Amino acid sequence: MLQDSLQHNLKSGIMKKFISLIFTLIPSVVVIAQTIVSAGDVSGTWSVTGSPYQVTGDITIQNGTLLTIEPGVTVEFQGNYNLNVQGRSLAVGTEANSISQGCLPGGITFTTQAQIDNFQANYPGCTVIEGDVTIDGGGHSITNLNGLSVLTSVGGDLSIMQNYTLLSLTGLDNLVSVGGDLYYSRNPSLFNFTGLNSLTSIGGDFSIMNCNNLNSMTGLGSLTSIGGALDIFHNQDLDYLNGLDSLAVIGGYLAISSNTSLMDLTGLQSLISVGGYIYMRGNHTLTDFTGLDSLTSIGESLTIKQNNSL
Repeated sequence: MLQDSLQHNLKSGIMKKFISLIFTLIPSVVVIAQTIVSAGDVSGTWSVTGSPYQVTGDITIQNGTLLTIEPGVTVEFQGNYNLNVQGRSLAVGTEANSISQGCLPGGITFTTQAQIDNFQANYPGCTVIEGDVTIDGGGHSITNLNGLSVLTSVGGDLSIMQNYTLLSLTGLDNLVSVGGDLYYSRNPSLFNFTGLNSLTSIGGDFSIMNCNNLNSMTGLGSLTSIGGALDIFHNQDLDYLNGLDSLAVIGGYLAISSNTSLMDLTGLQSLISVGGYIYMRGNHTLTDFTGLDSLTSIGESLTIKQNNSL
């Protein structure tokens, strides 16, 4: 049936041209009409009798207005268009038929706590962000990520940086995969990665840089593969790599440098293969290579220098 086909395509991730929102699954669906939604302001009620609603430009729910989307309605974005919510949107679904959809192919940047808090209201049903996600508080703007608890996947890069008052990554608990790079830098109030416990794969590089109070990798216990490089640089309080215990494969290089409190490599005991080079420099308290016992393959060179305690 048409509806079953749409549901299957949505779950398999091959609907790249449009986003379909299906709120109630009915054994048989009769499409009575279709509604073309042009660029501009939208409000009122989108009902089954006008479904599917085909969006052909950027649309906005203005401040003081409400758009209600009834059960059974299908909304099709005919390109990479945006839904800008300044007022309110109400997507009426059921617990048995929760919304799961790809969204935001152009990505999104969070710079304030309000943007985090309002994410689910502004982008109802958005669980898979297809583009890049940047969380950059610019210092003291972001204190928690609870509003992002519905996210299961980021298709592009995920950058978490300059969040001086962010105390935990709780809110990203359901995030399973990052398709691009994961960049983590200058989050001085975070001591570990608790909150990323469901993350299993990173498609690109994983860079951990300039986090001076980070003392372990706790919270990354589900991470099994990194498609690109793992770069751990200048984290002055990092003592051990505990928390990376499930990591088996790094597709690119492994660089561990200028982590002046790092004592050994415990936490990498499951690592079997590094596709690129291994580079270790300036880890002045590193006394041995305990933790690399399972490593059997290095694709390129091995460089170890200026680790004063070796």
